[in-house]
Amino acid sequence: MSYINLSARRDVPVIASFNEKGDCVPLYFRYIFYDGSFTDIQIERIIETRKASPHTFYTCYVTTYDIRRKINLVHDRNQGTWTLNAF
Repeated sequence: MSYINLSARRDVPVIASFNEKGDCVPLYFRYIFYDGSFTDIQIERIIETRKASPHTFYTCYVTTYDIRRKINLVHDRNQGTWTLNAF
């Protein structure tokens, strides 16, 4: 089994929902292992959202290996990319 390293800074694909005002809510992100395999990790709760042009910063809870962890996701609204940042 490969190890999920949530402290490493890396770009990740994200499934998100948008409301009628255009606000974005991340729902899942895909953690891709070095061998190309992947796992989808559910974002259980968003603790904080902060906007600083052109980025939106999300502090969230996820569970991996039966341990609840806090992560940071950064959405670059201009590029449409998401980055998992070390907490």
